[in-house]
Amino acid sequence: MQDLLAQLIPFFYIGIIIYLANQQAATGRGETLVRMLVTSMAILPVIYAATAVLGALNPAMDSALPEISLTAALISLVIAVALALVSLAAVRVLPFRVALRRVFGAGYDPNSLVHLTAFVLVLALTSVTLSNFALSGGLGGLAEEIQADTSAIPSLILTQTIWILSALLGVGLLVRRTPQQAAARLGLRFPRPEDFNWGLGYGLLCYVGVIGFVAIWALLTSPELFAEQTAASQQLVGVFSSIPQVFVLSILIGIGEEVFFRGAIQPVFGIGFTSVFFAVLHTQYTLTPATLALFGVSLVLGWLRQRHSTSAAIIAHFIYNFVQLFLGILVTST
Repeated sequence: MQDLLAQLIPFFYIGIIIYLANQQAATGRGETLVRMLVTSMAILPVIYAATAVLGALNPAMDSALPEISLTAALISLVIAVALALVSLAAVRVLPFRVALRRVFGAGYDPNSLVHLTAFVLVLALTSVTLSNFALSGGLGGLAEEIQADTSAIPSLILTQTIWILSALLGVGLLVRRTPQQAAARLGLRFPRPEDFNWGLGYGLLCYVGVIGFVAIWALLTSPELFAEQTAASQQLVGVFSSIPQVFVLSILIGIGEEVFFRGAIQPVFGIGFTSVFFAVLHTQYTLTPATLALFGVSLVLGWLRQRHSTSAAIIAHFIYNFVQLFLGILVTST
């Protein structure tokens, strides 16, 4: 119940801000309130990061937490402060937002509170992810946390639901756009043969590419370091115990992440920035070469969304996840 609330409360808070930003875009009213709420969203991750530092300085403060590295906690706090300052500059300084447009491209509107909210949200989630990594005790602590978490699958389902709802709120469903307009903005359509063909081909290509990358990584790294760096991702794979379970969850993850990242975020921030954000938010790969592999996968998915549709990217993401999890079950069961 506690884990459920830990996800739902931030979602409702962020969801309200996204909704009000879309209302402002539709009516022109409420700009001051939205800017105040977006400012709070920029500052709160700094407070959260400070808890990691306090936990490292005083381990007895919360015995439920694993041992926290003071260095990792301080780094996460410095990053949180830096990202908060960037967010506050975006909220307060129009020329800064104009400069951001030169970075992100024509999809970013410096005068849009919806786009401002999305930018601050991306930075806030990045900050919180890094703080969570420090609070979990790094890769080793994260692996133990995943192994001990009996609610990992329900948590994954809830996370994908939140991604989808956030995307729908972000594009202004029933506020600025009809369902048909929202689907078009998200790049969603009933899959065509070309979506299946491109999705299947590039999903398999991503899997083969990652396998090759991991093989080179293993050759260049000591067995002990490689085992440490892949422990969290291996524990996450071990959560899935049956092929039907893998099939359903691969679909949910494919839909949830692609609708949010490729459907809602990418048209605003571009393929590159979206791929960085996508890679960083997969905590089980944090500070390992696997982050680079995931960045490459995201670039491919982004290209599919741009060239074809989000539906094609969903199919590719499903194939990529399902193949590796399916083979993981086969290996562990033999």
